[in-house]
Amino acid sequence: MTKLTSRRISLIVSLLILLIVLVWGGIAANQRLTRLQRQIDVEWSAIDNEYQRLADYGSRLAQTASAIPDFDPSAITGIGQAQTVARQIKLDPKRTPIDAGKLEKFDQAQAMLSKALFHVVAWRFRHPEIKLTSDFRNATAQLMDLQTNISIVRNRFNEATLNYNDAVHRFPDSIYAAAFGFNALPTFPLEGSNSASVSSR
Repeated sequence: MTKLTSRRISLIVSLLILLIVLVWGGIAANQRLTRLQRQIDVEWSAIDNEYQRLADYGSRLAQTASAIPDFDPSAITGIGQAQTVARQIKLDPKRTPIDAGKLEKFDQAQAMLSKALFHVVAWRFRHPEIKLTSDFRNATAQLMDLQTNISIVRNRFNEATLNYNDAVHRFPDSIYAAAFGFNALPTFPLEGSNSASVSSR
């Protein structure tokens, strides 16, 4: 065997080893990114469920408040208006939003609804002379529980998304992410922030 042939064999073996490493790395990266993306979808589904519960609560609260004499009708109307805005934001409950702008609009609509609900619940403290029903008195605790649950699932969603975004941007997964079409995803804004963003740690 000549030196030239030996070198060719060594080169072919090296290339085969490199190809195996790249293919194996690609499979592992794809599985890892897919798993992280599926976790985000799970957390997003939980968010949709909690916001649906908030919407249902809003309808019940408006109906309960309407039965109270002298209750401010504009506050009740505010719930309906906020619900209408929220329903106009169409996002797939089973697929994580990839558009930061759409997630921001969704977040703003839900914040508007929460504000309208708190406005109605707070009415009882501004008018202590009005006799309230037991259902309405329980509304404050129910709303606080809902808001707590929403805060928890939003934090879980952000955590899962940041873990995924880290993997998308971290070498060598970043190479395979670009090749397989895995892109960074938006998160909900942190308290004090004004818009959804695409970020990593």
